[in-house]
Amino acid sequence: MRITSVTPYVVRGSLANSDNSDWDYSCLVRIETDTGLLGWGEGASPAPQPGWGAPKILEMINTMSAPTLIGRDPTEPMVIWKELQILSVSTFGPPTWTADEQKASTGAISAIDIALWDINGQAKGQPICKLLSNVIRSRIKVCVDVSFNHSWLTQFSSDSPW
Repeated sequence: MRITSVTPYVVRGSLANSDNSDWDYSCLVRIETDTGLLGWGEGASPAPQPGWGAPKILEMINTMSAPTLIGRDPTEPMVIWKELQILSVSTFGPPTWTADEQKASTGAISAIDIALWDINGQAKGQPICKLLSNVIRSRIKVCVDVSFNHSWLTQFSSDSPW
């Protein structure tokens, strides 16, 4: 099985209780294979300025990721994820990254990764949760990213009572 096309779409949705209209947009990606299977994934990122957020994710998928995915085996999502991470860092270089570039790059890679797992689950006749369990480890540590909201630092610091 090989990837034959990668097509991203910017869509507008509605988030309940959201005062931030930047989060109303996300980027869906459709990945098709030569066997007829197709997977869908979603990546989102707030748009701090025009042209960022979902439109930037779409641009990154079209220019950076899609050309490297055509012809690849979609049943290797962890290998592809690692290669996309390396490609992203080698393209932008960590010292020059802005937080916005990091968010858009993460959104693009996330959308592709979800679509690849969707295809993988269909190909194996298994739900994705079954494929992910015990793939690398039996337990997964969970991390909350608080780097974008300083008020969270106090609430979730190691000194907090919870």
